[in-house]
Amino acid sequence: MGAICSPVVGLRGQTKFSRVWAYTPIQEQCEQANVPFFFKQWGEWLPLNQMTPEYAASLYRSNRPAKDGEDQNELDDEYGTQCIVLQKVIIHNGQVFSVDDPRSFEQDFFGTRSVFRVGVHKAGCKLNGREWQSWPANLNLKETF
Repeated sequence: MGAICSPVVGLRGQTKFSRVWAYTPIQEQCEQANVPFFFKQWGEWLPLNQMTPEYAASLYRSNRPAKDGEDQNELDDEYGTQCIVLQKVIIHNGQVFSVDDPRSFEQDFFGTRSVFRVGVHKAGCKLNGREWQSWPANLNLKETF
């Protein structure tokens, strides 16, 4: 089998967000064709759909912490929560909007993603719940690069 040797990389600025849509389809196509797939890392932005519910919840803080005898969930329903990291909304063509920009909610929600700036180490290298670090068996990196 062959190998895909063209990396999907982000550039400075808004184009780095567009890769959210690239990874899952490429990984699925490689798996279907029995082609090894290597996913290095997300960078500092992690899509919401790649987080566990517990991790996503940890990115928010209550606007009013509960006192003794109060239910935090009820207070959060009444007073809300706020995200403690930078968050963006991106759409299928790579356009990026701040979550407080009204245009972010005017878009067709097909392909819309929320991404959070959690840092390189916390974003990690898992795609769809696992690490993908396969290389073609006969690939000689010294000859390739």
